[in-house]
Amino acid sequence: MTKGVVKVEHKNLSTSQSPIHLHVSEDAPVHLHFEPPGYCGSEQVKQAPEFRKYPVKSHSPYQVPWIPPPAKTSKGKFAYATRPATRKVNVMCPRRSTSADSIIHHPEDPMEDSILRGATRYDERNELPETDRKLCASRQSIEPVRETRPVRFAGELSQKCVHNNENIDLDGMEDEALWTTSVMEQWANDVENAIAHVARAARSVEQYLDEIMAEGRQVTTRDMNRLNQPKDDLVLHGEVAVRAGRELCRWASSVKQQQDRFLNRKLQNVSSRENAMQSEIHRLKESLDRTTLELEETQKRLGSQQNESARFTSVTESLETVRAHLQRELRQRESECNRLSTQVRGLECRLAEERATLHTRLESSVATVAQLSETKEALKRAARAQKKRADQAEKSLKDLLERLGKTDGRITPGEEIVDRRYAGEDDEHGGGQVGDGASRSYSPSSASKQRTPRENLTRRASSRDAHLEKLQEENQHLRDIAAKCERRMATAEHEMEELRTSLMQCESMLHDQQRDADAQAHKLRVLTEQLQVQKTGRDEREKSPTYQRETQLVEELRRQLAEARNEREQVEHAAEIRSAELRAQLTQADATNRSLQAYLTFLKRSYASVFQPDLAQLLGSSKNGVNCNLFKGQNTLETSDMSPGLSPQAVTREQHR
Repeated sequence: MTKGVVKVEHKNLSTSQSPIHLHVSEDAPVHLHFEPPGYCGSEQVKQAPEFRKYPVKSHSPYQVPWIPPPAKTSKGKFAYATRPATRKVNVMCPRRSTSADSIIHHPEDPMEDSILRGATRYDERNELPETDRKLCASRQSIEPVRETRPVRFAGELSQKCVHNNENIDLDGMEDEALWTTSVMEQWANDVENAIAHVARAARSVEQYLDEIMAEGRQVTTRDMNRLNQPKDDLVLHGEVAVRAGRELCRWASSVKQQQDRFLNRKLQNVSSRENAMQSEIHRLKESLDRTTLELEETQKRLGSQQNESARFTSVTESLETVRAHLQRELRQRESECNRLSTQVRGLECRLAEERATLHTRLESSVATVAQLSETKEALKRAARAQKKRADQAEKSLKDLLERLGKTDGRITPGEEIVDRRYAGEDDEHGGGQVGDGASRSYSPSSASKQRTPRENLTRRASSRDAHLEKLQEENQHLRDIAAKCERRMATAEHEMEELRTSLMQCESMLHDQQRDADAQAHKLRVLTEQLQVQKTGRDEREKSPTYQRETQLVEELRRQLAEARNEREQVEHAAEIRSAELRAQLTQADATNRSLQAYLTFLKRSYASVFQPDLAQLLGSSKNGVNCNLFKGQNTLETSDMSPGLSPQAVTREQHR
């Protein structure tokens, strides 16, 4: 029957491990379950392309009814379904192939193998759908690089493994070193699985034959075609069981010798390393003793040098103290000089400001006095002009009064004569009314005409009096203004006198402060010269050969002290590091020895359980404890595809078969 190769890769399978190759018939549909250890999830079904040689009738009276698959086994695996349409393959975890050929040669790519290249018809790269290829590519891109740790074999490591990014070349090892406890357990599991598959195929054949016998019909070609698949499974798994049993027997016959050789080599290596470590420890102890003696001598020399350096340090400190004291005094003198200079500059600034202010006020006062003088002269001129006008008015008034008196003296006799004449006329013409009325009407008009010049003179005199009074009032007002101006000018002159007095006082104070500042500056110059002389003497003393030799000696002692301290620290640090390394190596050697002893005990118990089944029950409880401790202590030294230890029940079933 033509066989096809299906390449199965689990999603947790790292790139450094080989895939699983399943040999199935060409027209057989495949039902795969990918289950990690200890997990039973939902099934993922992948139907392979079906190539049926006969049509399938959907409503045949002789159609075999569908029988549900059995429940999960005690190990959490799904059993095979009995339907002829599909077949399930349980892949529990990524592991190496159990075939002897695939153990020795398992290429990463099935196309690299000459046998698989000719037998492969449906390659995964061509048969996988686009979505599955994308899923595999994305899983490989996001999958972290897993660190492959070396596997502890019964003999030696015979495969190339990568640990801490270092390639270990293990070519030339014997083939017997390939047999490990994990391979033995896988072979035992393969034997169990093959027997289970054979039993299942036999049951399916028996069931189908029972159905044919129950129907009471003859076996046809169609029935033979349906029986081909269980028959092929029966033959195939029988061959697998026989081959796994043969390899298991081969492993059991060679494991003891391999373990003995491996343990002897390990013990020799450990002994040689232990002897080398002991010699190294002895050498380091001698070196430590010599270093201790040298350190004591160095400490003695260091003590003497420290005493001398302390003496020189005390002298240097005293010199530094004197120098600091002189520098402090110099700084104080300089600060005092700076303070006095600042005060002098401030006083000069204030004096300049006061001078400018007084000069401004003096100029304003002079301008005011000049203006007041001009106003006074103008008032004097106005008063003299007003007085002159008043004198002229008084003189003209006197002239007018004299003329008025003369006029009155001439007019009075004429008025008396006219009055008497008018009185005589009245007496002579006193009888007629009309005459009286006419005379009366004539007399007032004549009198008014005669009195008009007098009234005019009177009015002129009154107007002159009023004008004179007005001139007198203006004169009085001008006199008041002149008095006010005189008072203001007197006040301004008094202020000018006060300003002159204050200016003289400020100038005297400035001269006094200038003299004080000159005296202080002279004192500071004297002190500065003294300090310069002292500093020059100290510098000359420092430049002397004795002082230089002492300074050089102190520096040399300090340097030697620092070197001795650094050397002591380095020696102590190196001794501590070497002691820690030796302790760590000794601890590692002890741990390796204990692990080898535990592994040897485990192998002895496994050998006894395989070849002495009578002692298996007696060693069962102690074996479980050893297995637990071994897997807990050496889980970092085994690969992820190693399954639990071989149980005595499995060996018993194998012997029974």
